[in-house]
Amino acid sequence: MTKMNGFTLIELLVTIAVIAILATIAVPSFNSILNNQKLNASTRELMSKIAEARTQAVTLRQTTGVCLSTVSDCASALSITTNQTNRVYIAQLEKNVVAGTGSATQIAFRVEGIPITTAKFTLTRNGQSRCVEVGITGDTYYKEGACT
Repeated sequence: MTKMNGFTLIELLVTIAVIAILATIAVPSFNSILNNQKLNASTRELMSKIAEARTQAVTLRQTTGVCLSTVSDCASALSITTNQTNRVYIAQLEKNVVAGTGSATQIAFRVEGIPITTAKFTLTRNGQSRCVEVGITGDTYYKEGACT
């Protein structure tokens, strides 16, 4: 009688069961990481557009502004004429990232590069939030959690 090399059916089933259990444990963690990355990407996009609009306000010596991609008519919301869309910047949010309740959706900058008013943007996705605040001098920072 010759000896057969290979795996038995039981060994294969046990291996597949172990892999399935490990995958079940890893999926929620992966979803949390993905959620975090989407929020961070949207936060970086918003902060980048705010910095760009502020710089352009000083360079062009004209009012500029930023809107979240959820605003349908950004130029009107910022009181900028539609033929001067080079002064309007749209922050494109990642899929399923929305502005939180009570959040700002736009901000305008004067010719000196300072905002007309302060603004607090709350970006939310699947229960997690990021707060982007623009102070009266134009300083911009973010923190985890909703704006207070």
